[in-house]
Amino acid sequence: MYVLSFFKSLFRPRNFLPTLYFLANAVFVFFIFYILPFEIVADEGRNRIILGLIGLGVNTFFIFVSLTPMGEAFWRLRNNVKKKPDDAFYDLWQTANEVFDEVKAQAMAFSRGISRKVTLYYTPSNDINAFALGHRTVVLTHGILSAHPEYLKGVLAHELGHIAHGDSDLKLGINVSNSIITIFMTFICMVAYSIVGALVDARNDLVRLIGIILNFLINIIILGLFKLWSLLGVLCVNLASRKAEFQADGFADDIGYGEQLSMFLSVLDGSRQRTSKFNLMFQTHPDTADRLDALGYAAA
Repeated sequence: MYVLSFFKSLFRPRNFLPTLYFLANAVFVFFIFYILPFEIVADEGRNRIILGLIGLGVNTFFIFVSLTPMGEAFWRLRNNVKKKPDDAFYDLWQTANEVFDEVKAQAMAFSRGISRKVTLYYTPSNDINAFALGHRTVVLTHGILSAHPEYLKGVLAHELGHIAHGDSDLKLGINVSNSIITIFMTFICMVAYSIVGALVDARNDLVRLIGIILNFLINIIILGLFKLWSLLGVLCVNLASRKAEFQADGFADDIGYGEQLSMFLSVLDGSRQRTSKFNLMFQTHPDTADRLDALGYAAA
């Protein structure tokens, strides 16, 4: 189911740009392994191709692992997600779970994309937030835990919409590829900086000058291009993410919690001020005013 959901994500129209970025990342990983100084077979051309295919295999393996329950558990650990808060917040957590069970039942009746194994988790962040992870994880922050139960219904319905649509699948795939590329870039930079350090410390002025130029090239060309590439990925993912937010809002409305979600959004940000188009590119969520308009409710 996880793998099928991932391939569905690749072919969703709203994921067109992230999919292109994901495929380009796969080519990047292929090239990284293609140039490794290892010999598997005697024929140089075949050897390069085999190394590149091994890179694609490694990339694919870790992507599929990230989409399994084990991979989901790893991302929960990485995001400091816990099974429940401290006992001091037992009553709030009990109420949140009762609300979650109600909304989950409605979501399951509406969509086959909601598993019975979807579970509510907690993170101690004071941000007023909630998020979905993988296919079985919905997380409430400490900051939102004390929200009115009706507000929580809208928020949880929205997050279950993300799970129903498999919204985190492609993002996880991109994160895996970027991690492989980052590890490679870190290794290359360690080697390069050790060479630069030796050159700069040399007594010969010409050798020191070569070291300084090489250091400039590493920082401007290699690291600069990598940062631009990473930024491009962020912009592509953010664009798809903003579209996914509208669809998750629509899911919440479809299962009967659109009004509760709109009330929460209005209380959270009822200013109806819109972000500039430039700043919006760096946001994962649309403006609250646009979300309220799409839901068909006025700000409180």
